[in-house]
Amino acid sequence: KYFPALDFAQNGLLFLNDSTLWAIADFQLWAMNIRTFKTTLLPGVEGRFLNMVQGKNKDIWLVSDNDKQQFLWRYTEKKGFEKIRAVPHLRMDFTAVNIDTAGGVWWSTITKGLLHFSPSGVLKSEAKIDSLLWHGTTMYYNDFFIDRHNRFFVYSMNKPDNQQIWR
Repeated sequence: KYFPALDFAQNGLLFLNDSTLWAIADFQLWAMNIRTFKTTLLPGVEGRFLNMVQGKNKDIWLVSDNDKQQFLWRYTEKKGFEKIRAVPHLRMDFTAVNIDTAGGVWWSTITKGLLHFSPSGVLKSEAKIDSLLWHGTTMYYNDFFIDRHNRFFVYSMNKPDNQQIWR
């Protein structure tokens, strides 16, 4: 049996338990029972899904985009989908979300830069750490990685040789 979508997001697969897989495919959120291969399209969030990551407390953080705004969502079994924050959309869907070792949520966006949230979704800080002028548009998105020692690595898009990594 085949999955009913074709284009899977780069950070779009997440096992919730031993029988359930969530997948972002064709910009939609799917649930699949991996024992029966039954798939269900999950409703409840506006826009196209871009990526997701599981938090320290088993909550799920997702980013969606509707061409006007990008949204950060938090999903819990108890509350379902909660919209945490919206930021303006700007030309591209660049976005990244990751979790630090304390459960903090880090979200990189084109228009607002890097936003840091507590595990419950409260905004703790916001910073534009780097920028890139792209076809007349200033973008503040940076790809980043957080390792198991809570070291934060930021990939600079501003350098012509793209060799700089900040730590």
